[in-house]
Amino acid sequence: MAPRPTERAAWWPHPSSSSDTVAESSHLASPDLVLVDGWAKAADGPMTGVFGTLRNQTDEDIHLVRVESAVAARTELHITVDDGAGGRLMQEAQDGFVVPAGGEHLLQPGGDHLMLMELTGGVRTGDQVPLVLVGDDDHRWTVTVTARAFSGAEEHYSPGDGDGATTTSLAP
Repeated sequence: MAPRPTERAAWWPHPSSSSDTVAESSHLASPDLVLVDGWAKAADGPMTGVFGTLRNQTDEDIHLVRVESAVAARTELHITVDDGAGGRLMQEAQDGFVVPAGGEHLLQPGGDHLMLMELTGGVRTGDQVPLVLVGDDDHRWTVTVTARAFSGAEEHYSPGDGDGATTTSLAP
């Protein structure tokens, strides 16, 4: 397989589905990473999450190690774990996310997701939220998702996350 270029063009609507968002390189004939039904949670507070299904359309694993966004001063790839008391805690995915070759990685409320913290302003329903996903080989994919109202997934930050918060809820 030919090496992938470091900078990806943009994420475009996928021809097979109006709900897909595609990472497509200007140097490749077909898309290699697809975000299906990508969206961000509308939020007035200091943080929000981004969800959808990442689909790898290559024959090699894609290892994502970080996310960047102009709407947040701090970003993390997050996992959600059992807190031992029947609840769920969010914490940074220290090893990132691997989207397997020809497979998918689900980003969902209450599960793995992209976390945008220290928002530079509120994220309102209908806002366009720009993101850059970065691979372990420094390949970059850009995407813009639309914010929508959502009041589920009452995860909390893991104790000791560095900012003193131990129960910061995602719910409005």
